[in-house]
Amino acid sequence: MWWKYLTEICDVTAVLVFLSTFLLVYFITRRQTGVPPGPALLPIIGNIHVLATADILGKLDQLRNKYGDIFGIYIGGKLTIFLNGHDAIHEAFLKKGSTFKQRPLSKLYENKGIIFTNDSLWKEQRSFSQKTFNTICFSDKSRKITEIIDEEIKDIANRMESYDGCFDIEDNLNLSVSNVVMRVVFNHRCNLDDPGLKQFLDTLRGTANDFFIRDAVYKCLPFLSYLPAHWLKDRRGVLLKNFIKDYIQKGLNHDKDMNEVGLSFVSFYSKQIEMNRKNDAESTLSEENMVMSAYQLLSAGSDTTSGTIRWIILYLIRNPDIQHRMYEEIKTVVGEDDVSIEHRVNLLYVQAVVLEGLRIASVAPFGIPHSVPEDVLFRGYLFPKHCSVISVISSVLSDPLVWPEPEKFVPSRFLNDEATQLIVPKEFIPFSLGPRSCVGETLARMEVFLYVANLVKSFILLPEVDGKLPPTTGILGLTYHPENFKMRVKRR
Repeated sequence: MWWKYLTEICDVTAVLVFLSTFLLVYFITRRQTGVPPGPALLPIIGNIHVLATADILGKLDQLRNKYGDIFGIYIGGKLTIFLNGHDAIHEAFLKKGSTFKQRPLSKLYENKGIIFTNDSLWKEQRSFSQKTFNTICFSDKSRKITEIIDEEIKDIANRMESYDGCFDIEDNLNLSVSNVVMRVVFNHRCNLDDPGLKQFLDTLRGTANDFFIRDAVYKCLPFLSYLPAHWLKDRRGVLLKNFIKDYIQKGLNHDKDMNEVGLSFVSFYSKQIEMNRKNDAESTLSEENMVMSAYQLLSAGSDTTSGTIRWIILYLIRNPDIQHRMYEEIKTVVGEDDVSIEHRVNLLYVQAVVLEGLRIASVAPFGIPHSVPEDVLFRGYLFPKHCSVISVISSVLSDPLVWPEPEKFVPSRFLNDEATQLIVPKEFIPFSLGPRSCVGETLARMEVFLYVANLVKSFILLPEVDGKLPPTTGILGLTYHPENFKMRVKRR
């Protein structure tokens, strides 16, 4: 009798355990009602397994084909919504820019500087940075920034000519382009052999690549949020901040020694902090925000620009006829002089090459994540408060409906039939759109144009071995950059 009673209890217990487990799994693997469609969820990790692939861009393209221009992926319990195609990105970030201009909240980065801040802090930091950049770089017909870029181009051209045989341009190009930003931000430059700047750039790339892994772990294991913030952060960040502080001081000391003020971003920033203190003015401008803003400007302005130039060099090596046409146009318009920014308006084909390079390279295939401050209904879908919203910029720049055969390097797609006028479709958005678009877009465009035009004027760009062309496959990390390749140059 007791055995039968015990068996009945065990049966009931088994049923209750099964039902409890079923309900638990159901609720933790159920997509929130109304959010964009996406793959089925797994417990704890959500959809993170979907992105466990070497070809993330290809996987996102597959998801777009299956679910449409707007789909959602759960990383752990946190929803990330991907926007694809020009129409969706344009509507969200430009037409509804005030709604989508927030950044997601995270304990993995500091709420300082320009990129990851929100509300009044972000507004003042961005406004000050934009105004300061314009003053330093583009006043007096852009004389100062043109001189800086010209000097750095001459330096790297001399380095390229000094090589006997083939070489990999990546490190020298990264350092050269970084020097442009260094001089704008700190009024200081480094030698192309400087180990400190190279260590900074290598560490920066490593920490940025690792950030996505750390962020995913944090979202899958939310109890980590109860740990002290410094336990979650990459300790290499201390090295990066010390580098920035060191060069801030070098730049300010240089200004003091030369009895000059306002020659760099940090000079302007320091002077404004001092003025605010004297006037007892409320402001978010502070030493901490100056360090973080300088760090973010150098980070954002280095890898993307040098990566774009390297992609264009790669495609020019693969297309000597395009090189030749560029050189002939430069020779006709410019003559024996160096190419200047004033020549740009008359170098239509060279401009087309640069635009096509920015398009096909797509060095920043994803915009930095946006967010919404409250629940938002967008195109019939619920965008929950504080969710991450990522624009897939590459989905626009490689759209075959806009760019026929998008995988091909075709500068003439930006010219009319007579090659007498530039044509730039509205879908050309390599720097994103809206209030959070790239602060340094104008500078980046200028750098890419001047570097590419002057290198082509000076050299014939050749493959490592005749007939062996560098591959067009890339590596996705901090940016989407080409696989390492070697090249040769021949002085014209």
